[in-house]
Amino acid sequence: MSKRKLDKEKLLKSETFCMIPFVHLQIEPDGDVKPCCVVPMEYPIGNLKTETLKDVWNTKKLRDLRLDMLNDRKNEMCQRCYEFAGIGVPNSRENSLRKWTDDYFDVVETTQEDGTVDQFNLVYMDIRFSNVCNFRCRSCGPQLSSRWHADTVKLWGKWDGPAIIRPTEDPEELWRQIEPLIPQVKEFYFAGGEPLIMEEHYRILKILDEKKLYNVSLRYNTNLSEMRYKGQDVMEIWNKFDRVMIGASLDDSYERGEYIRKGQKWKQTEENIIRLNEVCSGDNVYFFISATVSVLNVWHLPDFHREWVDKGYIQIDAFHSNMLLFPDRLRIQALPQKYKDAVVEKYRKYIDEYLVPSGSERAVTCFEGIINFINKEDKTGELPDLKWHMDKMDEIRGESLEETFPELKGIFDGVEGVKGG
Repeated sequence: MSKRKLDKEKLLKSETFCMIPFVHLQIEPDGDVKPCCVVPMEYPIGNLKTETLKDVWNTKKLRDLRLDMLNDRKNEMCQRCYEFAGIGVPNSRENSLRKWTDDYFDVVETTQEDGTVDQFNLVYMDIRFSNVCNFRCRSCGPQLSSRWHADTVKLWGKWDGPAIIRPTEDPEELWRQIEPLIPQVKEFYFAGGEPLIMEEHYRILKILDEKKLYNVSLRYNTNLSEMRYKGQDVMEIWNKFDRVMIGASLDDSYERGEYIRKGQKWKQTEENIIRLNEVCSGDNVYFFISATVSVLNVWHLPDFHREWVDKGYIQIDAFHSNMLLFPDRLRIQALPQKYKDAVVEKYRKYIDEYLVPSGSERAVTCFEGIINFINKEDKTGELPDLKWHMDKMDEIRGESLEETFPELKGIFDGVEGVKGG
């Protein structure tokens, strides 16, 4: 197989080169295939209802993306990584360089003039087998949560799609495509929906167990609610593997957490993390909070982080901040300026008085990234849409934004709710 002559050092220093298009494909519950999960949903490169995974591997959009990266050209599909890098937040592009460059740069060098890579090099797998979920988070919708279906009908008057969505009409068709690939995969990323209540997740773990492929990395984004499935205890299974990273989608605690992630039972969440720390006590299982930073939780996030550190649930740097970018109405940039200023003041105090003296590095970076992001753009024009959605969802769910988050009282002063997207 012929190889291109590439300036590796120059590529690794560029702002556009990423290893992901050479090692990965990501599949959404509706069958859309994307280069990675960070790419916005409006940029699919194929769909499994009409194509196979192998077909999509060299579709024109992916070939063009590879060539853009090799020629230091920005591509609109990668806008979120560019945005995160601009505010100093760790991002998928940078992570990919650390993880995959040493072992798979030789695959990059086989890229042909039209962007084709002959080797079907799926060593990093992220397949959302369905939208099955037991939560209906405020920032989510029916595309990624089956539990959102009824609320969507109430919100918009109708919803044409089914409650449960799958990538292929016949679920076994997708399984037939991925099962032969499993032994070559070096890392699985399980997300959803909620992966810990998905049959396919456990089928993959069973194959890895039978083949004793315990050196494979397992990475999760889970709501940390259901840790047992059909008699299987996922914590006991995790103990068999060399490296398991569990990112818990937790945004706040108690009634605030339950409001943001409807379906959450906070007592259950705490019981699960206590048991996780007891059962998975080895160095092979790493647990961290993967918080989605939005209008709803940005004020209390330092309090939540410190509470879990002080309780011994997490180490101080076991924290990752996912900046919510969609829907725009929930971006922290939608807050009025006086609220943004108050957040920045609170965060700087938290960093200076608690994080830095405690020896934190990653958490400092995460909270500084939030500070950089909140004033990077003015999204206050989204406040009418935010008010309409919050009022309507409060009515549907029998909840109250201002009672749960009294610090947000006043953000809608003079704002009339207007239905948006």
